[in-house]
Amino acid sequence: MSFDTSLFNIIYSAAHRYAIFESFALFSAKYLIYVLVGLFILFILFKYSSRKRLYLLSLGSLAVILSRGIITELIRFFYYHPRPFVEFNLPIIDSSATSSLPSGHMAFLVPLALLVWHENRGWGKWFIALTLLVGIGRIAVGFHWPTDILLGIVVGSAIFYLVRKFLPKP
Repeated sequence: MSFDTSLFNIIYSAAHRYAIFESFALFSAKYLIYVLVGLFILFILFKYSSRKRLYLLSLGSLAVILSRGIITELIRFFYYHPRPFVEFNLPIIDSSATSSLPSGHMAFLVPLALLVWHENRGWGKWFIALTLLVGIGRIAVGFHWPTDILLGIVVGSAIFYLVRKFLPKP
């Protein structure tokens, strides 16, 4: 059994041991992303002047579009990796059997979390922790393998730092 499968089984079985854990995993996997996006918008809108706000929104938007909208989709186009619920025939509510590698949620959230962390380490720690919780939740409900989450983190991080390096600062 591969490391990926072993780690998946540990996380998946732990989340399904008690109903409260299962509910928490489902919330983390499906809905926490909306909370984080809302908090990100509030963080940017109420913390900075209009010029800095425009720069941060541009940086975040461009990094997300490139990492989630382009790079993730290119990887999925050229490499199909079945989701765990397809591989193990797990009961899943409301999900498609598209390629799981890399995690689009991680490729979307990691640039935003890193942006917040670079602007405010206190808030950033929470954003990063909650972003990781989304990833663990997506493993726990059977949407992703651990390597999907890790590659989503790598893609999101790499694109964020590339965009941050080349986007002119205000």
